[in-house]
Amino acid sequence: TTEIYTLSLHDALPISNPDRVDWDIDPAGFRFLKALNAGEKGYSGPALDESVFEKLVELLELDTESDASVDAAAAKVEQLWGLCNNAGFGFGRSIAETLAPNYYGAKRVCEAFMPKLVDGGRVCNIGSASAPNFVAGINDPALRAFFTSSDTPLEALEAKLAEYAAAPDYEGISYGLSKASLHVLTMQLQKAHPALRVNTISPGY
Repeated sequence: TTEIYTLSLHDALPISNPDRVDWDIDPAGFRFLKALNAGEKGYSGPALDESVFEKLVELLELDTESDASVDAAAAKVEQLWGLCNNAGFGFGRSIAETLAPNYYGAKRVCEAFMPKLVDGGRVCNIGSASAPNFVAGINDPALRAFFTSSDTPLEALEAKLAEYAAAPDYEGISYGLSKASLHVLTMQLQKAHPALRVNTISPGY
């Protein structure tokens, strides 16, 4: 059978026992790619039987903040069924440092890997409740609409992000801003790729 790949970025793979997963398709044709930055130790999630790990998981070196790294990783993959973008930073960094992986990194990976997705394939961007919390704290109704509209062009979004990044983050908005921006990106990807299922989810913590 033709191998189809699912790419999971940065965090632990979301399965600990594939035999207990309610697969809606035959898992025998799947391999899971876990993308790692250079120097990371590898899988750090729940214990996996080595035979299962070797059969279902491959490690792929990838730095979401590097065009060259993402392009090199994408060149190693022929076809994808799904893509999960969950690489990123949390709180405590500047706006520019947070946007780099949380928004621009996700966008870079989508641009490189989405052309490899089969029709009906999935893209899952990991969002956060911090996104609507950020939007709720915006006093300007037009700016609130800007961050929630599917009509917001990415060029306009990124111009606005450059304005935010040029200022100190006195109010601690960097993480919420990055995830609200990811929502806008997701809506634009949905419109651009009607044959795919593209969503952002908030997994909680």
